[in-house]
Amino acid sequence: MPLQLAPNEANRPRSARRPLPGYSVPCDLWRTHQMIGTWRDARRFPNRGHLVQTGAIRMNIDCSGQGSPTVILESGSGGPSIVWLVVQPEVEKFAWVCSYDRAGYGWSDSGAEPRSSLQIARELKQLLQATGEGPYVLVGHSMGGYDIRVYTGQYPKDVVGIELADASHEDQNLRAPESIGKWQRAHRRRPVGRS
Repeated sequence: MPLQLAPNEANRPRSARRPLPGYSVPCDLWRTHQMIGTWRDARRFPNRGHLVQTGAIRMNIDCSGQGSPTVILESGSGGPSIVWLVVQPEVEKFAWVCSYDRAGYGWSDSGAEPRSSLQIARELKQLLQATGEGPYVLVGHSMGGYDIRVYTGQYPKDVVGIELADASHEDQNLRAPESIGKWQRAHRRRPVGRS
């Protein structure tokens, strides 16, 4: 809905215009609702790990266990570090293991745009330098597998091994059967759930 102006403000410069009274109330209610939701989430889902300053942002990392090399768990696209909740306790029995939240996920701050695997690799490098971990065995699930391959290409001296857990591949769409391509094209035009 376009901004509605008071009648006497139509000729004023855009920077001097005020919205009609009453429009700030929904915004204030939304801000209050958001603050309450954030407070509740912080109580229901306490932070696992701690925040580390990495350049302009803070990133969450959760490490446990003992030994070397350090195992770094990289979650798939859209997944915070909590997806490793069952795996990390098993790995910590024989290694020092860290899961972390990429920028914009879990408890980490939002990162620079555009988001890319190269940007994710740079941010992970800053995080690991700040925490003093290393050398690394990188474990990547789904899109995280692609991200750790980019990291390994950028910083090969940091990495002593990688584990790809059902990882994505940069050519996966080209190598997929035609039936999958047809399905993807059909669903780009028509969102799922609509006829």
